[in-house]
Amino acid sequence: PPGMPSPNDRRYPIAVIGHGYHGLLTSSLTRVPGLVSIADVARTALQTPHALDTQRDGGPVATSYRLEAQIDVARSTTMPGSVLVLSLLVLIALFYPRGAPTALGAAVAVNLVEGWFPTGEAAPRVTLLGLCTLAGAMFGPVFFRKRLHLGVALVVLLGAYAVSMIIRPSTLSLAPIGPELTSRFFGVSNLLETWLLFPALLGGAILARRFGPLAFLAVAGLALATIAENALGSDGGGAIVVGVAFALLAVQLIGARMRYTLPALGVAALVVLALVNIDASVSGPDHLRGAVNGGFEGIANVAANRVPLAYDRAIEQWWLLIPGLAVVGVGAAVIRYARDRVERGVTVAIVGGLIASLLVNDSPGPVMLGGLAVVLAVEGGLLHRTLTVPVLRRLALPVPVTQEP
Repeated sequence: PPGMPSPNDRRYPIAVIGHGYHGLLTSSLTRVPGLVSIADVARTALQTPHALDTQRDGGPVATSYRLEAQIDVARSTTMPGSVLVLSLLVLIALFYPRGAPTALGAAVAVNLVEGWFPTGEAAPRVTLLGLCTLAGAMFGPVFFRKRLHLGVALVVLLGAYAVSMIIRPSTLSLAPIGPELTSRFFGVSNLLETWLLFPALLGGAILARRFGPLAFLAVAGLALATIAENALGSDGGGAIVVGVAFALLAVQLIGARMRYTLPALGVAALVVLALVNIDASVSGPDHLRGAVNGGFEGIANVAANRVPLAYDRAIEQWWLLIPGLAVVGVGAAVIRYARDRVERGVTVAIVGGLIASLLVNDSPGPVMLGGLAVVLAVEGGLLHRTLTVPVLRRLALPVPVTQEP
């Protein structure tokens, strides 16, 4: 790298000669065969634990070039893909809200599939993501006529992400919506974490209404493991987000008064902290546990380092405040005028989870973009009823008829 401040977005070729190294370099810090971190170099030179390893490969140089191209494509599809999905969801929520939940579900599913098959250029992959989002809106309500079927499918989708990260951690690394491949090489990004709140919360709420508290706890545990477990999503801030969201969802689903919210959040905090400590003791250090163990001083140091980095960038990208304000407006309207307890509870949980994410994570822009997409997927046709229908009637145009599941 040059001896001056520069973007951390370039990769450099590296080789280890001698000491029995043959094939493709692998790193426990990146979990992407062929991609290693600068932190691996000293460990390898000193032959300390967690040094670089290798795996057999008939053409490691060719594989490295192919991986470089795949990384370039993955990095260049994240923003266009997320904006395209959000734009389509705005249109779907306005004109065909019945298809909004399955539209976002299809986008989340296709993101995983494209991670398994990281071939092609950026434009075709983004186009495929958009087309599948539209197809999910058009055909999803046909396949998932009953809300229970949708709930089961969403939980299965969440489980598919967990299984994929176990079988091949690099899957999400090369997906359109995945880690930025600079400081984070595997697991879930803040944007993907926000997207995954959708199948976790809506699927958990639907199954809890049908099968009771045990189903709720099972889905909450699956969501926490998928997003935050060190061997899976490895997002320490995501553990807090999931805990807050499911605590709020539980209060809403049982119909408890608002005064029970703080006790529920306290219980969720204890459960999350206990699970994080158990996970860290089994699978290695965790940055959330490290900050908490440092007491108030440790948390203050994390805030002092992360907050300026996050919000300086957000100020430069001021336009990202627009989806943030839309989340507040649409979320508040849905909470006020929701037609049933599931719709209201999921919206309260999503808004609460987004607030927690803005406080503990360092990517407010992606959180706002993903958060608006999630809110539009669960708003239940409110925008269609209050905006689209009155405008079309005023213009004397035919009003599309839609029926919510």
